[in-house]
Order: sequence, then structure tokens, then C-alpha cells
Amino acid sequence: RMGFGQCIFCTVEKTNSQGDIKMQTNPQTSMGRFSRDPFSPQNPWLNKPKSSIPLPVVVGVLVLLMVVGIAMIQISKPEFKGEVPYRVLLRYSAIVTDAKGKYGGNGFLIDKKNKFLMTHFDCVKKGDFHIAYFPHHDQGVLETDLKKYYRDEKKFGIPGKVVYRNMEKDIAILELDRVPADMFDPILAGESPSTGADLFSLVNDWKLEVGTVRGLYYKEIGTPGEPERLFKGMVIETQTRSMGMGAPIINKEGKLIGMLSRFDHKKDLVGFEIDITEIRQSIDQFYTQIGYTKH
Repeated sequence: RMGFGQCIFCTVEKTNSQGDIKMQTNPQTSMGRFSRDPFSPQNPWLNKPKSSIPLPVVVGVLVLLMVVGIAMIQISKPEFKGEVPYRVLLRYSAIVTDAKGKYGGNGFLIDKKNKFLMTHFDCVKKGDFHIAYFPHHDQGVLETDLKKYYRDEKKFGIPGKVVYRNMEKDIAILELDRVPADMFDPILAGESPSTGADLFSLVNDWKLEVGTVRGLYYKEIGTPGEPERLFKGMVIETQTRSMGMGAPIINKEGKLIGMLSRFDHKKDLVGFEIDITEIRQSIDQFYTQIGYTKH
């Protein structure tokens, strides 16, 4: 009789007709419901059906799911849906007033090192001295009340002098006394945007303007009592009608593609804006005049 801790295999002696003694496994032990031998064919764990899916297929499916997951994360990012272009535009956008603090329009940096700011010709056509206000954050919160900027002109206002005017292209450039350290130059697009392209702009008291390019062509702009102006522009349609002459326009890649010029008063939410090709040519012309080559 065997108690707790008995051997897994029980053997008995058997003598054959030649008198030889052989050892064999106890039939009663090996013929039970399943053998105590973990490697026995009767062990149910060894008889479990194997997966019919090859390992490379499983790995391939996992990799595919990972790629799809990453793609969905990228799609779900707020990239150029509002938040990102707003932050980009705040890096170089400015409000421009005359020397008396009267609102003139908008502008944007083109050369932080030399303190050059580009704006619309009409924003600075009266007088040579103007004031630029860059966005200010108070404890991480953007101050959007322009009256607070104007009341504390010595703190927020930066004097500037007009150093370039091009009425035909509706473009002017100011040289500022200084530029805030947290401002940056925009990245200029290499070519005009395509029809149907999305665009973003920052107008007036730091409001985001969103629109679409409807077409590009050269157009003469007539102003009573002034010569005709001819430049290549973008016909755009926006979601609202915010007047913001001189404000920068960027595409979904965050590159500067133009400047807000003027709305068509005969058509709702439609304007004719200055194209990036005109901006680049004006910058080159200005640098040639002052004998400066930007590296």
C-alpha cells in the first residue's frame, strides 16, 4: 500500500518463458483517466488544439494595428484646425496705430534682427512715425483688450518709422525701435497658394480669421483721388468679415502666403488680398535700396 508521496510510476516484475525478468509499468497506474506522466499522450494539456494562424501573420496584424493607431492619433491632432495657427500667428503679428494712438491696421515681423515690420500701405500713408503693439501675455493669458495696450503705451507700444512705401503693391515697411524677445520671423511660402487652399489670419484685437482661397490673379485696385494699384492677389472667402488690413495670412503648413488688403464691399465675406509673390518682391526691393543682403 502506497501513501502520500508515492512514486509516479509503479513497476512489477514479470518472468517470461526463458526465465528473464523484465520491468514494466503498472497497468493499473497507466490506464487511469489520465496518466500522472506529464508527457503522456493522455495528458489533456498536451492534446489541446494548436493555433492554425502562423506567427508571422499575427505579428503582421499587430504591426498594422499599431500603424493605424498612430495614423488616427495624427489625424485627431488639432493641427491647423484653429489652435495651432493661432499660436503661430501670435509669434509675429502686431497692431499698428499712428503717433496719436489712432488705430491704423495690422502688421507682422519680416526681420527680427533688423527690427523690420511689414504692414499695409494705407495703414501708414499719413505720417512717418507710428506705433506697433505685439501680443502680451499676463500670467500665461493673452491680453485681448486693446484699450489696456493703448493706456500703457510706454510699456506696450513700440515706436517705428516708415522706411519703405510701395503704393502700387499696397505694401509698407516700418523700422521699429525694438522687438520683444519672444517674437520670431515668419516662414515665407515659396509660391502662391492653390485655389481651394485653407488660410488663417489674425486680425484686429488678436481674433483668428479662417477662410479659403477662391482664385489668384492680377487686379487693379482703384481708390478715389489716387492712381490705380496693380498687384497679384488672392480672392478669398472668410467665415466672418473682419477688417484687418496688413494682417498676415498663413496656410495649413504655417507658412506666410499673403497679407490682408481689403474686402469687396459688393460681395459678402469676399476680399482681395496681397499674394506672397508681391511680398517677396517688395522685401527684395527694399533690401536692394538699403544695400542689405539677408542671409
